Amino acid sequence: MAAPPVNTPQIEKIFKDSTWQAQAERPDLLGQLGSKWSAFLAGKGQGLKAYVEDLQLAYTMLRDPHFHMSKETKTVLIIAFLYIISPIDLIPDAIPLLGLVDDALVAGYALRHASAELERYRQTVRTAT
Repeated sequence: MAAPPVNTPQIEKIFKDSTWQAQAERPDLLGQLGSKWSAFLAGKGQGLKAYVEDLQLAYTMLRDPHFHMSKETKTVLIIAFLYIISPIDLIPDAIPLLGLVDDALVAGYALRHASAELERYRQTVRTAT
């Protein structure tokens, strides 16, 4: 049985939702996100190691006070992290495997949106060491 088709416009609504955007603008949010993000990653398998590494790099990039990125990219990444750790999803996480699909799609969208910034940050980190 094939999985139902994913409706991308629904995912884009998450990034345009004023409630998520307001949360992403809170100055104390990144500090609160850290422990939840670590707990979320600890519960996931190693099958998507590169994907998870990119997500970790994106989180580190957000936290780096010396790295400047566009406000739009920063907002998209923060909304994605909020959505991923949120218990409220389009597809509940309680459904084995299928429950992670929406989280993966949201993360993928955010990583694609931030790909140029991530590569620039990756180069910055490499030259700093």
